[in-house]
Amino acid sequence: MTDDVKDPYAALGVARDATLEQIRRAYESKLNAAAAANALHHAQRIDAAYSVLRDPHRRAAFDRDGTILELPRLSSDLPPPPPDRPSSWGSAREPSRPNKRRRGRLRTALTLTVAISLVGAAVQLGVLRHATGQGFANDVWRSPSYAPPPSSGTWFPMKHAAHRTRLLPAVNSTATGGTYAFEEAGSTPTQRWDPCTPIRYVVSGSEPYPGATKQLTSAIEEVSADTGLQFVYAGTTSEIPSDSRVPYQPTTYGQRWAPVLIAWTDSTVLPKLAGNVVGLGGPMGAAFDGQARLVSGIVALDDPDLAGIAHRRNGAVETREVMLHELGHLVGLAHVKDTTQVMYPKSLPLAHYSAGDRRGLAILGDGPCPNTY
Repeated sequence: MTDDVKDPYAALGVARDATLEQIRRAYESKLNAAAAANALHHAQRIDAAYSVLRDPHRRAAFDRDGTILELPRLSSDLPPPPPDRPSSWGSAREPSRPNKRRRGRLRTALTLTVAISLVGAAVQLGVLRHATGQGFANDVWRSPSYAPPPSSGTWFPMKHAAHRTRLLPAVNSTATGGTYAFEEAGSTPTQRWDPCTPIRYVVSGSEPYPGATKQLTSAIEEVSADTGLQFVYAGTTSEIPSDSRVPYQPTTYGQRWAPVLIAWTDSTVLPKLAGNVVGLGGPMGAAFDGQARLVSGIVALDDPDLAGIAHRRNGAVETREVMLHELGHLVGLAHVKDTTQVMYPKSLPLAHYSAGDRRGLAILGDGPCPNTY
């Protein structure tokens, strides 16, 4: 539908420097008018324009080069969701309690939904997406800092020479607004990924729905662009994710740090995925020579939950946010209380990192190049 929208600002009748609140009001006004006139196609164009301008990443892309950044699309022939296990996505243990402003927005959204139904089809309402309040819950993979055995005087990873220069340019984020937080306390983490060595990753398990691998690759590319860290796909693996995973597995991966494990899995393998946890993510650190750095990590995604989410009307955005959120944990971001950021612990959902997320990612990607690793 965005093919019909050449300029989202013109479609909504707002200035290029309009605030999100001004954009939302224009959207609701025009959508009400379109519904009253039984103009379904016009209503869909208005919704498509709003979906661009409410997303900070897509809006910035349009402001920069005048093109609308399309979201990765799911396959049109998705298999039915698993019948024997309902999705736990959205079943937060502590439901959010919307404030008066959000309750007012929800009433408006419901009114608009009824109005649009009169013209024979439902439009995806951005204001409804804001009010969904679905949860990531306790999705952080926490791993203690790994120390090599005392007898490992010739331990290979410690002696392997590192690159002396960055593989990708450092990111100087100019984004404003929003908040960010790090898993490591402090304004500038001391334990970060090495920007002079590629982050190798392997994938285990089966793709939960057609298009999931493409979405994952796109999300990894966005993390790389926002951190300046290079990710390299190192193939598939038979490794099964577990709580006891360590970052050095010479029998499986040779005498180097184990690659990041990205696993399509479920709660029968990882009990931490039970309940309302649809994914887990986090880095693994190593401490030696008086230094600590991130050397490996894990992202585990719940297949049945993701497959169920993918069937929703807004499934492509929701599943992408899950991946971005867990990858954010992988590189060192923590949850924030800011509801406009991907790292907020409940889904909005958002298709791309917001301003606060991107500032935090830029800091995490600007670490030093170590002499040994």
